[in-house]
Amino acid sequence: MKVLIVDDNIITLKLVAKTLGTAEVYEPVMATSLAEARDRIQEHGSFFAAIVDLDLLDTHDDEIVDLVLSHGIPTIVLTANMDEELRQRINTKPIVDYVLKDNADSFEYLLTVLEALCFTRRHKALICDDSIVSRRLVRSFLSPLFPEVYEAKDGKEGLAKLAEHPETRLVVTDYNMPVMDGLEMITVLRQNYPSSKMGVLAITASEKEGLAARFLKSGADDLVSKKTGKEEFLARVMRSMRLLAQVERIEELSITDPLTRLFNRRHFNDYLPRLLKRTAHSGKPLMFAILDVDNFKKYNDTYGHIQGDEVLRTIGKILRDSCRPGQDVAYRLGGEEFAIVSTDTDTDGAMAFLERMRRQIQECNIEHRLNGAGVVTASFGFVVARGGQTVNPDLLYTQADEALYRAKKNGRNRVERAVATS
Repeated sequence: MKVLIVDDNIITLKLVAKTLGTAEVYEPVMATSLAEARDRIQEHGSFFAAIVDLDLLDTHDDEIVDLVLSHGIPTIVLTANMDEELRQRINTKPIVDYVLKDNADSFEYLLTVLEALCFTRRHKALICDDSIVSRRLVRSFLSPLFPEVYEAKDGKEGLAKLAEHPETRLVVTDYNMPVMDGLEMITVLRQNYPSSKMGVLAITASEKEGLAARFLKSGADDLVSKKTGKEEFLARVMRSMRLLAQVERIEELSITDPLTRLFNRRHFNDYLPRLLKRTAHSGKPLMFAILDVDNFKKYNDTYGHIQGDEVLRTIGKILRDSCRPGQDVAYRLGGEEFAIVSTDTDTDGAMAFLERMRRQIQECNIEHRLNGAGVVTASFGFVVARGGQTVNPDLLYTQADEALYRAKKNGRNRVERAVATS
């Protein structure tokens, strides 16, 4: 993800770029002036975010902030000084946050802001409030963080919209609303959306004693007054989103193979049975394939396990790049065994899809003297489950495994299919 960094202090510029580099997901693009920033934006087109210094030599009146915001780039402001007048002025602009350049820890804080932004830019937010004025104000706060912010005038409408927008990860709700108030809404919401999946921030003009405790006990993550300013409001939102991002990251690590970055067997064991149930209802076919690196033990014995790991990474990348979004999921099941699950794929489509991957693996031309082809190859076995019928996942696995065995028996480096039965 490209991040534009604009600062006329070369030391600061390099320090920010180095800090971002530790995360291994950001690509810093640097500029030392407003003119260079314009050039970088024109050259690169789009950026995930921008980190800009207010005090550039060739700017005045926050010109650099206005430039990047005009291109729709989420913006984090860097400044050496922040007096009350400047703080109020900056907070009138739709920035993500500001960071003081007063110590090294400030640059580490940039990473926490970007981590939260990585999360929010992939999700949506819901505002529930019967006041149009309040909804518009909160929307103006949240829009720099979320690509889509939608609204509801009461709790009942809010719950209905949540069902329509499963990507939602933040709900901001008022207390006093007609039909269903904020407390009741949160209580119902938490039955389907646990705190590990959804952040809930309650806002209220009431100073009623014990109200905060009731909200927190009902499932709200935080409660703020309607008098709360933008900066504090966003700080509380960002804290909630960082926690959700960390939970999501832990969950991702638990279902991801660290060597190939494919999903692991834990994900497979959970996903395949659920997908087969959906296939039974949808009537669309499902393809399941197992592939195995040919003579991989001999490869490890000859070339060493470090080179063997490189082979597995290469095959993992081929599978990952071959998968069509929303249709195919690739796995490393263990050792040299991989799997692919494809929805809405018939036998002819599956054969063509797997043959392409088989050829790609062979055409990497990774030397393997003890394999028949002289290079690393893989064998595939697959089965297609017809839609509209109930299929046992263990039976499907057995059928694909038997097809893989035939591929090995018939000379390796080939694709064999099985006939599915219910």
